Amino acid sequence: MSIVFRRLLGTAIVLVGVVSTVFVVQRIVPGDPAEILLGDHATPQQLEALRERMGLNQPLTEQYLDVWKGILDGTLGTSQENADRPRTVMSVLREHAPATVELALAGVVFALMIALPLGVISGLRPWSAWDQGSAVLALAGVAIPNFFLGPLLLHWFSVEIHLFPDPGQPLAGLSTLILPALVLGTALAAKLTRMIRASVLDQVNAPHVLAARSRGLSSSRIVIHYILRGAMVPVVTILALQFASLLTGTIVLEKVFARPGLGSLLLDGVASRNHTLVQGIVLLFSFAYVFVNGLADVVHTALDPRLRLGGGHA
Repeated sequence: MSIVFRRLLGTAIVLVGVVSTVFVVQRIVPGDPAEILLGDHATPQQLEALRERMGLNQPLTEQYLDVWKGILDGTLGTSQENADRPRTVMSVLREHAPATVELALAGVVFALMIALPLGVISGLRPWSAWDQGSAVLALAGVAIPNFFLGPLLLHWFSVEIHLFPDPGQPLAGLSTLILPALVLGTALAAKLTRMIRASVLDQVNAPHVLAARSRGLSSSRIVIHYILRGAMVPVVTILALQFASLLTGTIVLEKVFARPGLGSLLLDGVASRNHTLVQGIVLLFSFAYVFVNGLADVVHTALDPRLRLGGGHA
């Protein structure tokens, strides 16, 4: 119970820090949301009326308390994207979140499809041609940034040879997801490949694996039931930690591939000084990061019997 309490307390502290940091930064950045929404031809009376409606003329302490009121009642405040038709931030997030979740999960699937076979083969055959080739691919995957690889692949496969649809078309079918998922999962696949290789190398000569070999078990059974199970324990942790990178990576890719997700929404909110919308998206990303790390702890415990028996606290 004390471990659960400490984790909940740590989560609460992180979220309070996130909300406070975003609140302060947005108030420091120059720009009046009312002027951006109404344009240059708005009268001072119209600007003042909109600021009052948006709560921007209140003291900072009251604005900060209003942020927490929106969090506690589940609405996350009122989005400022349309002065005439106000909407809750939560309703806006529910509309755009599926596209981002779809892209992030597709990036994870692509990364695992590449990293698992390459990492396992490299670990079982160290310094072979497979190992050397996977090392080169991993280096390239980490070195090439998303904002360069995305437009490059988009030009090649959508503009030049028309293999995939142009960005901006309705999100229907797998073809609109392949290129952004490929770009998003490339860097993660590179990191996971080397991590899986190192984990497999550690497991190959582990006592339980040597004991399995001495009993005459088949190689495939040893790899699947003994080597892979132990090798996946650190990989699950790394995958959870990298999930935040996938979420932030969608910010650029959704703009590049014209996908209407949370990343595009965040950039639009920053440009329009939509304080409540930016706060809601950042808070949602933070919640997702904390949740995935908690889920990783559960999976880690399921994969490692020592943790269930209390022997993993050393």
